[in-house]
Amino acid sequence: MCETRDATPEITDVFWYEIGNAVSEPMTSVSERTLDEILRPYGRALFVNNARNGGLYKLAKHAARQLSVASGNARSTPVSAINVTLLVSIFIKYFIEFASEGDGGFGGVAALGGGRSERVRALAATFARDERWETGGGPNASLENTSPFDDLLRACVDVLCGKHVTAQAMALHVACARLLLVATSSQLTFNLDDAEAREIGHPLARRIAAIGSSDSRRTGVLMCALLRRVIERPPNIGDIYEGAVNRENAEANGITRGMASVLSSMLSMRSKPNKDVTDNTGSHVVIKCAHTSRSPLADECANLFLALCTHGAFGNRDENPFRIAVKNMKDISSRSSVASNKRPSELVDFERLAVALSASLCTDVGLLLSYVTLSTNSRFVSHLSSSAATSRFVQGLLKELYEAESNKLAHVSQLIVTIFLILSQDVRFNRMMQTETIASSNWYKERILQNSSLASLIVVVLSRTIKYNVAKTATVSKMLNALGSIANMACVTRDISGYAAQRLVNTLALFTRRYFKITRENALSSDGLREPFSDADVCEDFIRVIFEILNCLATDLDSLEHNPEIVYALMHREELLTTYRTHEVFAEYVQNIETVLQHYKDAVESAQNRETDSPISVRRLKRVISETSLTPSPQKRNQNACDRDCSVHDFHPMRFAYVEDEVNAPYFLIPYVWGVVHAQSGVFWNRSAIALFAADADADASLHSSMSEDGPSSAVV
Repeated sequence: MCETRDATPEITDVFWYEIGNAVSEPMTSVSERTLDEILRPYGRALFVNNARNGGLYKLAKHAARQLSVASGNARSTPVSAINVTLLVSIFIKYFIEFASEGDGGFGGVAALGGGRSERVRALAATFARDERWETGGGPNASLENTSPFDDLLRACVDVLCGKHVTAQAMALHVACARLLLVATSSQLTFNLDDAEAREIGHPLARRIAAIGSSDSRRTGVLMCALLRRVIERPPNIGDIYEGAVNRENAEANGITRGMASVLSSMLSMRSKPNKDVTDNTGSHVVIKCAHTSRSPLADECANLFLALCTHGAFGNRDENPFRIAVKNMKDISSRSSVASNKRPSELVDFERLAVALSASLCTDVGLLLSYVTLSTNSRFVSHLSSSAATSRFVQGLLKELYEAESNKLAHVSQLIVTIFLILSQDVRFNRMMQTETIASSNWYKERILQNSSLASLIVVVLSRTIKYNVAKTATVSKMLNALGSIANMACVTRDISGYAAQRLVNTLALFTRRYFKITRENALSSDGLREPFSDADVCEDFIRVIFEILNCLATDLDSLEHNPEIVYALMHREELLTTYRTHEVFAEYVQNIETVLQHYKDAVESAQNRETDSPISVRRLKRVISETSLTPSPQKRNQNACDRDCSVHDFHPMRFAYVEDEVNAPYFLIPYVWGVVHAQSGVFWNRSAIALFAADADADASLHSSMSEDGPSSAVV
């Protein structure tokens, strides 16, 4: 940590122990923004001279030893282990920032010599084993041919894998979670389209991936331990600073003058800071997330969980070892059927997880955790089909979707609609939604909704989402996922409310208006030719899905018996059907539906003939529909077909399955996840070193646009 190699202490020097014991209280109780003001000059000097003195290498080796001792001591946690872990994570963060700095330089490192490519390659060498700094290790020197950074990462994983977190060990767990988060934070310093960064820009992250791939059991235990911390939300006992350090109004406080002077004096003995360097804070504003919790450990574990599951250097969902571990998680209830010595390590209490996620849906991190677990672990999806927490979970999702569309939060609504598509793939979940009734939904402002089934409420809110996005070509995947969710539920829909049926039919009206507007514009164009995959084609696809839904609801006798409101809604807007009677794509759908409607129109006409004294009321009309039974069509009787189907033309019900797009999904998930991490984490990042969000001058707009266009997509199977 100094200008000359000779002045750098050997690994056995007492200096390394003095650093951790420089203060008698955990440094996690201090804002990292404040620590950054003290340590950044020394970090820059350490970066410049590291090739000559191996300062970071030796600090990492000492920290790995400290953590190894601390993880094996169940009764006490040395403050020195906490402090040295925090210090090494801060200095590693500086190295990542300085190495990834553009050749223009935000702080002057580039001016010291070498381009970005050279510095990034040198950074990878920094984290490798170096025999120069292994000498003088004495009897405690590592006998394995490993880098101390690998040992450090493994030691952090071992600490976090502990089943129980005591009050004394909480600060150490936070420090370890932050160190692993920093190791993956190279994702922040590069743009996703940076080809060089994808190849060589994530050296520590790749070491974490190698650790995860080499020991699947350890990886499974780690991911389950992180989720357990999220579920338990252990309260802070005062050893961890709780402020949002990356916000503009975050105060640099929480540090005593004594601690500041001790840290400065300790580092000054060995280092000469570069006082000519300035820090350009930049002007980019990243995603803001609610910082409502008071469990810093749970927050950091959630951040780390999301970072590990979505990191660009770990490959797609089938290659990422941490996401594979999430896929293999099992409910803790499976423990009883397995011998204790053969129980899998991937055990989580799914019921408590569902409750925890339900309580956190009002935050971005809660939505992201829900998406990652549901899209990765089919067992958890199945659990929700019978969970007592499902009703609250679904109501929370619907409320957040309603507010997201009102507040124009495109990335939030995209994520929630995708979650609904995933859930709707489970038939048991769809049936459960038919039986769950809610007394009222005060958050829904357009209309008073009382005693509605959750299935009807889902149709209402998803139809509203489609209405808000029908004119936007950039939200095709969102609308397809919304319609796909309704289509998956259609075959088991029962007792749909009048308002839900009305909103569903109105959705057909919305796309009809847009479709004919586009066709008129195409007819008036200069060449009159229709381009392939045009807006008209997209509208036709959406209209076909809606007709599939209506056909399923209106031609199945079981469905008709329990859904008279859909008949009334179709009769009320029958002019929509006449528009498509001769359309080559939709004519058969219309013929099916009109055959059913004609039967009910005849029944209504008979009722009117019997009650000539007054016009038939809406209530009486609905009662006639409810009391009228429908028989299979003559065509089906002649063909000995299923006696519960009154359609003229057969259509196989559409089923939609969610498939995560390996190409486009990272452009949605990675900026979203790291925006949340940046806003919530206790790790302070220099904003001028962040390149992930700053693709252009209007960074927020471009981020939201990319999320809308390239969000997770659905596929028809």
